[in-house]
Amino acid sequence: MDLNCTINNINDIDILFRTLDGIKTDYSLNQIDLILFDNTNNDLESICKIFENTNLQGLKLSTFEILTATLYPKHVNLKEKWETAKENNPLISKFFDDDDTKIVLKTINLVNPKFSDKTKTKVFSCKRADMLKLTSHDIENFWDDSIKYLEQALGFLKGECGLLKRGFLPFQTILPPMAAALYNLEKSTKGPDKGKGLKIIQSWYWHSVFTQRYDSASDSRSAADIAELKKCIENKKPLTTTQNFQFDQEILNEVYSLSSAIYKGLICLLVQHGAVDFYKNVEIKTLDLSNEDIEDHHIFPRAYLESKNVPKPRRNNIINKTLIDARTNESIGKNPPSVYFKTIGSKAIEKILRTHKLGVDRTSSILQDNFDSFFEERKLKFKEMIDECISE
Repeated sequence: MDLNCTINNINDIDILFRTLDGIKTDYSLNQIDLILFDNTNNDLESICKIFENTNLQGLKLSTFEILTATLYPKHVNLKEKWETAKENNPLISKFFDDDDTKIVLKTINLVNPKFSDKTKTKVFSCKRADMLKLTSHDIENFWDDSIKYLEQALGFLKGECGLLKRGFLPFQTILPPMAAALYNLEKSTKGPDKGKGLKIIQSWYWHSVFTQRYDSASDSRSAADIAELKKCIENKKPLTTTQNFQFDQEILNEVYSLSSAIYKGLICLLVQHGAVDFYKNVEIKTLDLSNEDIEDHHIFPRAYLESKNVPKPRRNNIINKTLIDARTNESIGKNPPSVYFKTIGSKAIEKILRTHKLGVDRTSSILQDNFDSFFEERKLKFKEMIDECISE
């Protein structure tokens, strides 16, 4: 049980101890630990650390929970605002759960940079200490915009970057700076310049994915990136890091887990480039994956490669994966490509395979069941696809 009270005089102390005696009696407690601290500086982060270090259950207060409690007396109901946001924004409801509320708070910080006495300028920051300083004024003035542009960011990723479900989002931490960039784009550009700004944001996004920029230190990177994106959008110039970018294709040799941003990014790129569903013969990006049994599956089946003594990381590599529906995957079984391509049944099979960056002419390595040559050929196609999406 947590009991909060403010002690201003001796009468408050008397009331506190009488309250504690009542609690001991009601709950048959032998002892109540009491922590007193001076909060004249209103240092919420220090208060949280005291709580986290002393509570017996090892609970950690989330930033959202702290702000919910501290802002409620000021007539700001964050939980109610969050529930309303989920009800009114289908993509936020689809891609976020209740543990993701800090994404909104980070976005508020990035669309509303604070003035720094040290630098004499507005500074972007979305670290925990900065989120804890959010005021009722910040929430009232920037909550709705932050929700609006987070929904737009998810819509942009779905419509322009091939994102179909939460599990294929390379980083959730990239959403606050992207939402803030879209916010700044709306405020500073009109007409054709808006299209140029979207291209800048898209190139930055893909560059971040394939350099795995948001794998660590995401708060610092978010602050640095939104500052640079804001300048580039206003000046109508691409980021220097995306110009003449060349992806090192050998990095792909080590990409074999869905936890990798590069793995997820390539799945999304295949979707965006028009990968067609093997069973329905329609572009996968037109389907609702929540109603479809489509997952990332092996092109050369695991069992087949295992029989050829191909190491597990290599046979599970993203180069040997694509989106395949359950019915087609079941028909593949343990057969090599030269066998199962003949049994899939679609008259447009060659066209479909090309949309998955798979060569299907008579001399192609995949039809000869030459895994090593196939691996190198598709690796090069993936590199070309990555370079193209960043340099646009």
